[in-house]
Amino acid sequence: MKPRLILLLLVLIPTITGCQSFYIQQAIETPNHGEPEIANTRPLDIEMKLWGASRFLRVPVGPPNASLAAWIIDPPRNQTPRGTVLVIHGYGDRPFFMLGKAHDLADHGYRAVLVALRGYSYSTGDYRTFGVVERNDLRQLVDELDNQHLLVGKLGVWGMSYGSSMAMELAGVDDRVEAVVAVAGFASMRTIVPEFIRTFSGPATAGMSENDFQDLIDKAGQTAQFDPDRASALNALKHTHAAVLICHGKDDRIVPFHHAEQLVGVANEHSELFALPGYGHLLIWLDPDGRVRQKGLAWLDDHLAADR
Repeated sequence: MKPRLILLLLVLIPTITGCQSFYIQQAIETPNHGEPEIANTRPLDIEMKLWGASRFLRVPVGPPNASLAAWIIDPPRNQTPRGTVLVIHGYGDRPFFMLGKAHDLADHGYRAVLVALRGYSYSTGDYRTFGVVERNDLRQLVDELDNQHLLVGKLGVWGMSYGSSMAMELAGVDDRVEAVVAVAGFASMRTIVPEFIRTFSGPATAGMSENDFQDLIDKAGQTAQFDPDRASALNALKHTHAAVLICHGKDDRIVPFHHAEQLVGVANEHSELFALPGYGHLLIWLDPDGRVRQKGLAWLDDHLAADR
């Protein structure tokens, strides 16, 4: 479903039905919900060539059982990678939208592993859980990279929006992660879901209290069988040694800037907030002047260097 249509439905359907079920569906059902046959598909050779990927992986993960798809994009001219960086897309995106970032990393000398989160692109899985399941999926992906001798050097993660929070959550459970570039990430499911719905549904949510939103989140957790209280990048940052660069636009209306302030408030002394005045959610992804790219690559160089 196209993002514009989703936004229209977010406004109209709850007004018509007056129920929470639509919001719950939009929050947790993945694009591949109810499509297990995705497990039997893989990119065509032409797609691999167009993407500049040297290898496609499908990794069994769980519980609940699913399989993750990932593309490996290596440095040019057969250079030995200086490290490995997972690249993670956003809530309404696909790996394709992070392909340019993966090539930025590869051109800079890193092995980029472009990940499709569960239920996206060629990955299976019915529900998104805002990190509770995804962080373990990603840890199992790293295990498989290691088993196949594809994990070169130290490990970093670069995530955008939803993927940014997944990157921080992975760092909270996997000590192999040495550095994170977290672009426009949110603090927790409990805080971002009400803000997101209010932003895009406007008058349709005028009668909903904070308790109503939290009840909706509880029901979403029951449907997908996870505890929403555990969906927290904020908590993950309290349990990682990784150096985390938190990049955030000060004019972001989708993931407001206070999320970045909360995150940096609990991050370790090796972490940093890179605030961009005048930048919103889309602009920081587009990165028109390359400031995020430059800062992020320098951050990875500083913290994934072989002599650290």
